[in-house]
Amino acid sequence: MRLGIYRQIADRNEVFCSELAACDTLSAATVSHHLRVLSRAGLISSRRRGQFIFYQAIPDRLAAYCSYLQERSDACSENVVNGHASSSKALSNI
Repeated sequence: MRLGIYRQIADRNEVFCSELAACDTLSAATVSHHLRVLSRAGLISSRRRGQFIFYQAIPDRLAAYCSYLQERSDACSENVVNGHASSSKALSNI
């Protein structure tokens, strides 16, 4: 759900809640919660104009998260290829 909200914001220059499709299917409190989480993560910014709060995506932050995840994924793959299976040992204990 949160990714869907982010995508709707990123697809437009700026959006306010009533323009989000999620507002039709989720309560305002739930949408507000997801917007707050996205904002705290630095993925969106907001500005108030009158009674409306407008949201805008911050694509550079998403790119930084993706880059970090790719680096972590590459490191994990390299450990598996080189026989460093410490994480697989940990998983076997589950």
